Amino acid sequence: MHSNRWSFNTVVRSRESRSGEPSGHLIIRESPVALVAVLAVAVTASVHAHHNFASDYDPERMLTVRGTVAEIRYVNPHIRIVIDQVAADGEPMRDAKGNPVRWTGETMSVRVARRRNFSRSSLRIGQVISLRGWLSRKEGVREMGVSAIIQESGHVFFAREHIGGGRRSPPASYPGLVPDSPAAP
Repeated sequence: MHSNRWSFNTVVRSRESRSGEPSGHLIIRESPVALVAVLAVAVTASVHAHHNFASDYDPERMLTVRGTVAEIRYVNPHIRIVIDQVAADGEPMRDAKGNPVRWTGETMSVRVARRRNFSRSSLRIGQVISLRGWLSRKEGVREMGVSAIIQESGHVFFAREHIGGGRRSPPASYPGLVPDSPAAP
């Protein structure tokens, strides 16, 4: 005879409230092995969802890119802002194929954004902003880890703390960019 002792239904169940309706709370029953398995999956998912910022972005290559907001992805694990780069004269920059020069900036999590008064209404599509941050370690990719979002009005949203360096020049494959000047002592 086959036992249901190790089935999912006996390991994780919904409690009933006093009225007899399911309360939605999950409980672990009868199996310490199931408890360990559930905790292992939860911890693994949490660790996998987060990454080391310095492994993706070069702390020695900080730059500022000015452009018009093309897309805002206000979702976890990090808000992403996509801008079409503009030249110093305000004209859109184009690549060799005539496409807009597009940059993606990875910013803070939605939770951190709320604490720093950054909301879905803080930016709008078509708005001119500058993204300041660290260049991606991936060669040929126009992506940055954003440290600050600077609006044309001068208002600044700080997205990340300093991760170091910031004095090496961006690679020649990104024309029109200059590294940020070192901070004054």
